[in-house]
Amino acid sequence: MANPKYKYVSIGGGYRKKVSVEAFNVRKAKNLKQLQRAVESINPEIVGEAWRDTFEGMEGEITAIVVNRMYEEGLRRAVSGGGTEPIEPDYAHVTRYVYKRKKGQRTDHVTLRDTGRFHESLRLVYTADGFYVRSDGSVPYSRKLEDKYTRRIYGLTSAEMAEFTRQRGSLKEIALRALAKAGQWT
Repeated sequence: MANPKYKYVSIGGGYRKKVSVEAFNVRKAKNLKQLQRAVESINPEIVGEAWRDTFEGMEGEITAIVVNRMYEEGLRRAVSGGGTEPIEPDYAHVTRYVYKRKKGQRTDHVTLRDTGRFHESLRLVYTADGFYVRSDGSVPYSRKLEDKYTRRIYGLTSAEMAEFTRQRGSLKEIALRALAKAGQWT
C-alpha cells in the first residue's frame, strides 16, 4: 500500500483539517534536522538557499554575542546552570604585563583576543538539535585555545539563547518564516 498523501489534523473545536503529509511533517518537526528533511521532501532546492540565507544571516549576530562576552567580560558558558564563569586559567604574568599592555589591550581578564583573527574565525556549526559556535580552523592556534580553555568558550548561555529566541523566535519559527518568504510555505 502506498503512503497516504494527506493526513487529518485537529484544528480545535472538534474540527479536523486535511493537510499534505509534507506539511504535517514540517509542522511536527522536533529539531532542525527533521525540519530540513521535511522541507527537502517538498522542495529540495529551497532548503539549501533558504537555510543558508536564514542561518548565515544570524551567524554574525550569534558569534558577536560570544565574542562580546569573551572580550568585554572574560566569561565562558558554565558547566551547569546555564550561566557563565571566568575564562581560566588566567594569562601568564608576562603575557598580561608585557605583551597585552604593549599592545594597549585589556589586562583585567582573559579575552582570547590578540590579533582578532580567532574571534573572526568563529562560525555556526549546525546539528540535528540546532547549532553551536566553533572556530572554523583557519587560525592555526584555535585548537590550542580549545584545549587550554575548553570548548565552553564558544557556548551560548541559557539567558543568551532565551534573549535571542525572544527577539527572533525559535530556530524552527525562523526557518518556517524564511520558507514562507521564499514562497515555499504558508
